Amino acid sequence: MNERTGSGGRDVSSESILDRMRSAVSVELYMILMCLASNMNYPSQQGLIYERVCRDQYPWVYNISHKCDNLTSHQDSEVKKMVSYWNLILNVLFYSPQLVTLVLCGNLGCRLNLKGLLPIPPLFCLLATIVYLLFALFDTWPIWPLMIGNLLQGMGGGYLCSFALGYSYLALKSSQAGRTANISKGEACGSLGLLLGLVGCGPIIDNFGFSYVWIINAALYFFCIIYAIVWVPSLTNVTLLRESATYTRLQESPELATCCSGTCNLNSNCRSLQLCFGPTRDPTKAIIVVLLGLIVVLCDLSGVAEASVSYLYTKSDPINLSQSDYSYFMGAKTLAGCVGSLIILPLSSSYLPFSDLFYAIVGMCLRAAMELYTGFCRTQFMLFFVPLFALLASMVAPSCRSVISKTVAPHQVSSVFSLLALAECIINIGQ
Repeated sequence: MNERTGSGGRDVSSESILDRMRSAVSVELYMILMCLASNMNYPSQQGLIYERVCRDQYPWVYNISHKCDNLTSHQDSEVKKMVSYWNLILNVLFYSPQLVTLVLCGNLGCRLNLKGLLPIPPLFCLLATIVYLLFALFDTWPIWPLMIGNLLQGMGGGYLCSFALGYSYLALKSSQAGRTANISKGEACGSLGLLLGLVGCGPIIDNFGFSYVWIINAALYFFCIIYAIVWVPSLTNVTLLRESATYTRLQESPELATCCSGTCNLNSNCRSLQLCFGPTRDPTKAIIVVLLGLIVVLCDLSGVAEASVSYLYTKSDPINLSQSDYSYFMGAKTLAGCVGSLIILPLSSSYLPFSDLFYAIVGMCLRAAMELYTGFCRTQFMLFFVPLFALLASMVAPSCRSVISKTVAPHQVSSVFSLLALAECIINIGQ
């Protein structure tokens, strides 16, 4: 008598196994594959540009083996200058449109179902990948068609937009108690995608060629589109908003109602944060959000700086890592960060009586210790202890994101994460 059934006699008193699976693994696989494809695309693009510039400037050298192994130091320097020039142009074309797209993403995420926005970044990335694939297949093409591909990716928001949407989805689908663990999974998805990209890209290029990288990427992006449409459960922000105390204030205050009114308006995002921190507009909450957001951005900036320096540092005296050893080192460090985000932080936040801020502070201390220790390393043996620090240093960003998502109103989570992605985009333009 107490069982409830649907119109077709189906029992709706309990979830089906499929529904439970979709709830347990929703947007995580999407985030892994988007990060994987992005981390395969960038080094492949750089390698192919280097090869084409070498071919165009020194064809008599390139024609010997269809490689650039026989360049003199002067020739190699000239090729690298031209490659740097192209990389600068392509980076600007890739990241500049994202400044607009991320604002648009934040405002639409405030009003629409996040599920409906998830297919947009992989769709534009798929179109860009078709351009890259044609460039790789047609050996006589000039380099400028890559500009079209990067512009298309930027218009779709790229992986930054997909991760901003992913973090928003993970935050909104979880309870306050489980939010840290959920957002930590998102951080682990990024680390795992990076690791798979680092491990898989080189062997694919060496054994099959550049074109196969973009064939695989096209398949990954297409799968992400279908996965987001078919598999990811619907999550309507309006429903979440109506269940929150904020909805009452939104009904009563026309000023608050304008928080989500602009579709492509940066001021709308910022005004949302200003107006929606709580009934009393507690300035303490605003300061917490801004400071923690700054920490997340600084962590990203630190990662960009480290990526620029670590290769040269570990390849020179006294460490002298080989190319293979450097790959092993970066792989071990990335894997350690993935374990920390996927296992250690979720378990700690679930079973230990510490706050998210505690984990953020511990992670920052260990991150600083890791950088100092790396600077004092003088042997390869010492260097390979760095991943032990990375296990807990990876707790900083997910802990900060969790506190931010708990501080702002539910309907403002998308705006906050899009603003964080916007700051990360600006950092990447300047790298």
